[in-house]
Amino acid sequence: MKRILKTTLLILLAFLLLSCGKQNNTINVTDEGNVVVSRNVFVSEANGSVYVTHSEGDKIDAYEGMSLKDGDDVVVSSGSTLTLDIDSDKHLFADENTHFCVSVEGSEGNTKTIIHLIEGSVLCDINEKLKDGEIFDIQTSSSTLSVRGTVFRVCLLQGKDNSVFNLVEVYDGKVLSNLENSEDSLSLEPGQCALIRENNNDDSKTASFVLAEDIDANFISETGLNISLDQTEDGKKGTFKLSLDNASTETLSRLVAIIDEGTELAVEKEQIQEVKEKMETNKEEPVKVQGKEEVKIEKEEKAEESKAKVEINCNHLNYEKILVDNGSCIREGKIHEVCKDCGYVTVINTGLNPYVHERQTTYYDAPSCTSSYRLQYILCDDCGAIIDEQWAGPHVDRDGDSICDECGASLSN
Repeated sequence: MKRILKTTLLILLAFLLLSCGKQNNTINVTDEGNVVVSRNVFVSEANGSVYVTHSEGDKIDAYEGMSLKDGDDVVVSSGSTLTLDIDSDKHLFADENTHFCVSVEGSEGNTKTIIHLIEGSVLCDINEKLKDGEIFDIQTSSSTLSVRGTVFRVCLLQGKDNSVFNLVEVYDGKVLSNLENSEDSLSLEPGQCALIRENNNDDSKTASFVLAEDIDANFISETGLNISLDQTEDGKKGTFKLSLDNASTETLSRLVAIIDEGTELAVEKEQIQEVKEKMETNKEEPVKVQGKEEVKIEKEEKAEESKAKVEINCNHLNYEKILVDNGSCIREGKIHEVCKDCGYVTVINTGLNPYVHERQTTYYDAPSCTSSYRLQYILCDDCGAIIDEQWAGPHVDRDGDSICDECGASLSN
């Protein structure tokens, strides 16, 4: 009887311990059904719209203190950010428009954390050097970034024709970049970054590091990337000097916070603040819209002026943003930056339409109109682009002439 009572108490005690464990922000990693290690992965900060989809299919809004599970799918929407704490000494900051999956596995002293980055950018801050047997990787479809203890950022850039580039930036420590399906790798030091091209058009080819000498005006034009990278002094393939041009103001703020916490980065706090202030100023600068003829005349005038001025090695710092209404720039989200000093023109592909369309309703005698209903096109007041279309209701023939008074469609059929 005592043995039965003792066994029952042990079972109850084990059940209580397991129940308490479920209340903590932990991920329990199992080995043949036995819990061997607990991993802490939880949301320390979520701003805006951030969604987590569990492997069972449940989709919920992320919240502070939320525990993440192995296999969770995370989406950070536009205008939103997310910060994760992993095992208390690893931090991941996800910028807006970012999509990734979390994978944790292993046993005590042999843990593996993998962030599968699908879209967007993440900034990682690994406070303590990883122990032997510990793995922390960022994986994309073309590369694996392995670290020991460092601060680095991975950003997926969308180029023309659905081409994808991986930009890897190292602020502290070292990052080993390995290309998928290839033995090619690159070790990045603090202050260095690398650009990796995904070869999506040919399955027989693996991804490749972009050479420094390939980053020129033609490369920018052909790929549609808005990047500014300089070759490092040692001239290694695919290795560039660190640039802050591609970071968002939120990422820059995070870098400043890391410095304030005591980590010495390869970039100075003052430099970060300067870039951040410039970006915020440019955001507030109003965008001017010009027509085709106006742009053509201004370009000719600027070209004449720039012949003499360009010889003074202009830094193109005094510029204005112009959204050109040339039939494609508005709809493709391209902004022209024109230097006021020398007339130098830079075309920036934002990836998004920066122009806020003013809505205007117009009715058309369109082929889509039926004998009973008319089609309503929603146009932009300024550029004439079709924003939307919808059925607007039945035709109206008040004077009985068999022609719709609203859209002009013939009702004789």
